[in-house]
Amino acid sequence: MENPLTVARFGVEIDGKVSEGRFTAVKGIMHGNEVIESRITGGGGQALTVVKQPGSSYWSPVELTVAVTSDISANDWIKETMDGGVDSARVDWSIVAYDQTESEVARWNLENAWISEIRYSTLDAGANDVQYEIWTVVHEGVYREA
Repeated sequence: MENPLTVARFGVEIDGKVSEGRFTAVKGIMHGNEVIESRITGGGGQALTVVKQPGSSYWSPVELTVAVTSDISANDWIKETMDGGVDSARVDWSIVAYDQTESEVARWNLENAWISEIRYSTLDAGANDVQYEIWTVVHEGVYREA
């Protein structure tokens, strides 16, 4: 029996390049199909059965949490989309999971992805916390490769 996937850390590749960001969490990797129901009726209009078939595909946005550093490239990137450059901002991303031996154990590829929103963790003068950015990344498809 195969053991379940164990993930010790993960990385992010943006446009084929390994990101140096300090990513701490990823959530929202999801894809699916809408369901179309058809009722097949018999004599007298009574429902005999319900047939379900796949409709349009959908993908949820992905949220990435990254520690804030002096690197503001994500902010430049979202500004590019705000200024109308969404076509040039769309690039392929990969989220890569590694086990304890640093071997790749899973990879999710996001097609034509771009950052639609950046939120910041709470600024609190009395706290002793790391500052984080939370990126909302929209895309046109996500597929698990490995």
